[in-house]
Amino acid sequence: MVIIQTLLQLAGVALIILYFTVEPMSSWLVLTAGIILAILGHFGRSMTKGRLHMAARRGDVMEMQHWLAKGFKINSKRENGLTPLHWVAFKGYLAAAQFLVENGANINSRDTVGKTPLKHARDQGNADVASFLEKSGATE
Repeated sequence: MVIIQTLLQLAGVALIILYFTVEPMSSWLVLTAGIILAILGHFGRSMTKGRLHMAARRGDVMEMQHWLAKGFKINSKRENGLTPLHWVAFKGYLAAAQFLVENGANINSRDTVGKTPLKHARDQGNADVASFLEKSGATE
């Protein structure tokens, strides 16, 4: 899937470059097609990348297990620096937190504002998740 998205994006960029070398009549069609392909490639990559995070936001252990088996990275960060463990700590999903930690999640990862999963759990009043993370060696 990632290969297809990368190819779409590269094809889009190639068509945008081609825009500057073709006749003016057909150039708008080439430019439009290039922009559409580049956007589709980028959008598809963003959507795919976020599937593990979406499963974490719902606390769906089975779906997280599925995406990890497909090669998704357990410590992947979104633009805001949040990892799947940040999400389950924030939402208070103890079983999901246990699953992620058991499978190698970085318990002391920091988001873009410097918060760890433990800090998110405490801020949201998720004492059971916070306690589990502390017992697992997490720090704020």
